[in-house]
Amino acid sequence: MIKLETKIKGLKLVLTEKARNKGIYENFGQKEVRKLEETFINISSYTDEMNEIRNLIQNFNEWCMNFNDKQLNWGIKKNECSRNDDGFRIRI
Repeated sequence: MIKLETKIKGLKLVLTEKARNKGIYENFGQKEVRKLEETFINISSYTDEMNEIRNLIQNFNEWCMNFNDKQLNWGIKKNECSRNDDGFRIRI
């Protein structure tokens, strides 16, 4: 379970960075959700633990579906120009 939670946190970071660099696209994160389902879900098991795993993956799926540009931290990227307090352009 902890391995799955760690994997989901890592995927959120990777997908956020991908969205910053390439933008958000249709079916954002669905490949990652399918991979998690294939790796962690036993389709013949409906124990409490397996249902909790399904719930974690479903929550991640919903996070992917609802992800939007407001969730990105649109800071200034390295080597871009900005203006300092005096109005002069500076390179960061």
